[in-house]
This record gives sequence, structure tokens and C-alpha cells, in this order.
Amino acid sequence: MKSIFTMTLFALSISQMAFAETPDKALLMMCSACHALSENDQAGIGPSLADIGGKAVASESEYSYSKALRKLSFTWDRPTLAAWIYASEQMAPGTAMRHHNSLTEDEVNRLTELLIPDPH
Repeated sequence: MKSIFTMTLFALSISQMAFAETPDKALLMMCSACHALSENDQAGIGPSLADIGGKAVASESEYSYSKALRKLSFTWDRPTLAAWIYASEQMAPGTAMRHHNSLTEDEVNRLTELLIPDPH
């Protein structure tokens, strides 16, 4: 059942990308199917990604994380987020986030830049 749900979300994300105005918006739309991307966004089925850079994994108090994520100990930065996008199931076997990465290396790098911008 989870795989059907995951595939449905993936299909919705892909279809949303076709209507995105820019490549950056298309990348962010893939995440926004499940995650809030700013503090003003409605919460999704996944934890918020707003200001994720520098936060400890599984640290959103409003979200009930899987046991797999609660066992981990790291801080989100671009390389860690990229690794997560590429292989979340390998980083946290049993994670609730089942995700098939279809992004190129350049797209993953751009997505991590959008989610964790350089400090000003």
C-alpha cells in the first residue's frame, strides 16, 4: 500500500513540474508535494524543510519522525541533503520517506542550493 501511495505522490510531483514557471520552481514542487518549504506553507505529510540548513535531523517538534530517523545524529547541510535525496532509504533503513530520485546531479545540487541558501 505504501508503494502505491509513494508512486501516486511521485506522479503528482512530476505532473506539477510540467506547469512550473521555472526550473527552480519545478524542483521545489517535487518537495512541496509532501513538505512545507517556508514557514507560511501548510504542513504536509513530511516535516517542514523551511530553514533546514544547520538543523539537527528529526528535530521538528511538531512532526512524528520514524524510528529510523530518530536514531540518526547529524546536522543538515548541502552534502548531507544531497546524499538523502539520492538514497534516503540507505541512510535510514525503514524511513517513512520512500522516494525514487529521478534528478540529475546538477538538479540535486541546485535543489540543495535552493533549500539551503548561502548565508548573506
